[in-house]
Amino acid sequence: MPPVADMWEDDKKGNLNWEISVLEAQTGKGKSMWKAKAMLAKQERVAAKRAKAAAGEETAQAEPQAAESKAEAAEERLRKLRVEKTRRKAHFVRGRAAVFMRRIVRLEKQRLLRKAKKARQRIKELKDVEGPDAERERCAAEKAISTSEADLKYVTPLPIADLAQCVMFRLLERCPQVKEIVDAVVLTPKAAEINADKRVQQHILGEAKTVKFIRDFTVDLDNALTGVDPHKMALERRRAKKAVVREERAAQKERELEAKRARAQEKKLARGLAKEDQPAADGSGDELMYVDRLGGHDSDVSISMSEDEPAPRAVTEAASKRATKAKKGRARDDYDEDDDDRFAEIYGEAGAKKNRPGQRARRKKYEEMYGDEANHVKLKRKPKKDEAVKRARKDAPGPGAKKPRRDTAGAGAGAGTGPAPQTQSVHPSWEAKRREKELLAKAKEVKGNRIVFD
Repeated sequence: MPPVADMWEDDKKGNLNWEISVLEAQTGKGKSMWKAKAMLAKQERVAAKRAKAAAGEETAQAEPQAAESKAEAAEERLRKLRVEKTRRKAHFVRGRAAVFMRRIVRLEKQRLLRKAKKARQRIKELKDVEGPDAERERCAAEKAISTSEADLKYVTPLPIADLAQCVMFRLLERCPQVKEIVDAVVLTPKAAEINADKRVQQHILGEAKTVKFIRDFTVDLDNALTGVDPHKMALERRRAKKAVVREERAAQKERELEAKRARAQEKKLARGLAKEDQPAADGSGDELMYVDRLGGHDSDVSISMSEDEPAPRAVTEAASKRATKAKKGRARDDYDEDDDDRFAEIYGEAGAKKNRPGQRARRKKYEEMYGDEANHVKLKRKPKKDEAVKRARKDAPGPGAKKPRRDTAGAGAGAGTGPAPQTQSVHPSWEAKRREKELLAKAKEVKGNRIVFD
């Protein structure tokens, strides 16, 4: 790509956005510096590292005057490129204004036609209606029709070029800096008349869409010339504000953590003092008992010592109460190094529940512990009952008895149909059931007298 100065002199089209972004990153001014500055900084670091490796221990550094002149040249080129970009954008806005005015005029014509059509339809509806209200509505509808037709006759022949010229004139009036560098807009007599007409102001130039068009392109031209994007600047301000809030929260958390650590250290010292007082009191009592047993002191001396030394016990109880109270009032988040002693027991493998050993493993363990006195060994030695002989039927022969021979005389069609003789008494319900069956059988066997006619 040719240098920026040559491109400016020849007035050729180029990628102005890319060139402006690079210069903004180099000079540190403009809306594109925040996204290109990091890349340029990396390139400078790489270049400095290569220069240092090539020159040995010396780092290539430019003289201050040369650096200043280079920065000034970059700023001057950046200013020229911004002016060129603003001129190109203004030329684009001129063509865009003509297209926009053609659309606005078409929409205004459609609106006036709809208004007149609606008024005529209302007059048809009120044709057969009488009364003062209907008369007033008819008069209003006729007035709306006449006004719409008059406005339509005035708006239709308006030249689009003069309307676009009026829009550009109003736009540049709101951008004094842009007005100085772009071609001045001189209104023609027809355009000046249209710009001063109240009816055009009401229907075309004062339309909400036209006002928004002028406002948006005014902001774009200002951004192109100054290099400041309000949207991106607002985004950077929000990011900076969020960063400040994050830093404040981090500092607050650090202060709270320091306070918790200080409280934990104080509680630890209090518990340590309580533990030191307790062994001292116990040791004094043991020493007195030992001396009394040896007889080294008289009873009076021992009594006097025992009467003079109840204080350590009281101090110990007070210290223990303080330690207990401090422990109860401790917050969940308080850190205590003494709790680390049981960490492995609670959370580690020591606190993990092991599976129960199997039956063989348990019996083996019991045999090692008790030997022949183990319960399962005793059960094996205990004689078992003979469960092989099952209970036989009452009328069945024994295991060694012979089978009875069947009676051949009684072997017939109805030999085995009768009930078997009862050798012993049975349950009353069974006996009642048997009798019921016998009565039913007798009832079926009843025969009547047969009558024969000759």
